[in-house]
Amino acid sequence: MERLGTLFVQLPPRFTIAELPKLAAFLAGLPRELHYAVEVRDASLVGAPAVDELLGERGVDLVVMDTRGIHASTSLRFADVRGRKPALPVAMRALADRPFVRFVPHEDLEHDRPLLEPWARTVASWIAAGKQPYFFMHAPDDTFAPENAYAFHAMVRAHAAVGDLPPWPGTPRQLGLF
Repeated sequence: MERLGTLFVQLPPRFTIAELPKLAAFLAGLPRELHYAVEVRDASLVGAPAVDELLGERGVDLVVMDTRGIHASTSLRFADVRGRKPALPVAMRALADRPFVRFVPHEDLEHDRPLLEPWARTVASWIAAGKQPYFFMHAPDDTFAPENAYAFHAMVRAHAAVGDLPPWPGTPRQLGLF
């Protein structure tokens, strides 16, 4: 159990404020020695004081879902994904000791740099405050997920002493036609 990170609980898209007692009962039944983060998918729950209070008093973090990157994409290939990912307001905040960010990027990471740099500073500030943040970045085409992770780590490393990653094991991407 010492290697087990934060357990991620995703609420259904139609879970509303009226159903918070169900969430409270669910959280009350979970083992206290583990760490949890809850992802809301209804915009009315983001920043709702009742949600923050419920999670905060139990030491549960809110999963901050940032889908601005994928929603900025115009690729027809990812239209279905954009339809499934809610476009929620983004609040860079932590309710407990293990902030959890779920970032769904644009298919071109360079497009996301203006979105990622503030996250890098925020993650670095959480680390400086003694928190253990999780930054989960995935994409509809996770082929580039490792490269995205290395790029984000470098951004955070510019603001905090987070160490180095092992050398990139992948081969360089094709830069030309020949």
